Amino acid sequence: MSLKRMMDITRLPNLLIVGISQYLFFYCLLIPLYNISGVHPSLSSTEFFLLVLATLLVTLGGYLINDIWDVETDKINKPEKVWVGNLCSTSKAMSIYFLVNLSGIAISIYTAISVGNWKLCLLYPLAAGFLYLYSVYLKQRALVGNLLVSLFCGLVFILVLFAEREAWSLAKSQSLEKANLVYQTFLGFAAFGFLITIIRELVKDLEDIEGDSRAGLRTLPIVFGVQASKTLIRFFFWTTVILSIGFIYWNINVAEWSPWGGIYGVLFLLLPLLFFLQFFEKFGTKETYRKMSLLLKLLMVFGLLYLPMYRVFIA
Repeated sequence: MSLKRMMDITRLPNLLIVGISQYLFFYCLLIPLYNISGVHPSLSSTEFFLLVLATLLVTLGGYLINDIWDVETDKINKPEKVWVGNLCSTSKAMSIYFLVNLSGIAISIYTAISVGNWKLCLLYPLAAGFLYLYSVYLKQRALVGNLLVSLFCGLVFILVLFAEREAWSLAKSQSLEKANLVYQTFLGFAAFGFLITIIRELVKDLEDIEGDSRAGLRTLPIVFGVQASKTLIRFFFWTTVILSIGFIYWNINVAEWSPWGGIYGVLFLLLPLLFFLQFFEKFGTKETYRKMSLLLKLLMVFGLLYLPMYRVFIA
């Protein structure tokens, strides 16, 4: 199997975004807060690695079950990427899916036991269940599936804070103002991740409308029409622009980020967003929707790279 084929099956770029985002939040936000508060992290570096690994495995499981259930539509929408039935049978693909998912859940349970955080034992099975439900049922429902997978992407950021809640609470008692800034930053990035993902999901529905329609799916553009989908994309787009402007202003004037962060935000967040809108309004073919989806993924990466510029902890 070629490297490109393996990357298509595992969605390696997406997994890297998830893993890097959790590491950046941990080391660019929480660790500096702990340092000034004299608090030790709830998770050791090894335990945090296991937490990220569990997240990646459950996310990969979601991709695999999605491919298994979408074989017929994918034969129309992206025949070159269909692997179930070509590289392996459906039963073998299901076995791989269960192995990946159970591995992620087992690692999360081990990590939860190690740190005495039993609620982590519930989160990962719930996430795996929701991703399964999305693939077999909710994805076929207009907007509901889009919202679910977008919420999952936003919650990837919050998961780090949840796993660290004991150390977080102690740090908050020591440095309330700084902890509140960290929390607001978490919420801002979670909202950005949610919005970029929901826009990307809606664009992908437009890209896949032919195959989804022939398969009898009830996605938003099929049920309410292409123009309704585009109107909703514009709504989420402008919400993202307004949020980004407000977040950049807040970063510089309230949270004391470096002024270079503002320049970065304008050049690598706002301008690409405006370029996306121009591209979106001018073109409407399957190929251009695919390019828009890639641009939105790149925007997510640019958003994550904003984190190392954080200056809230510098006296």
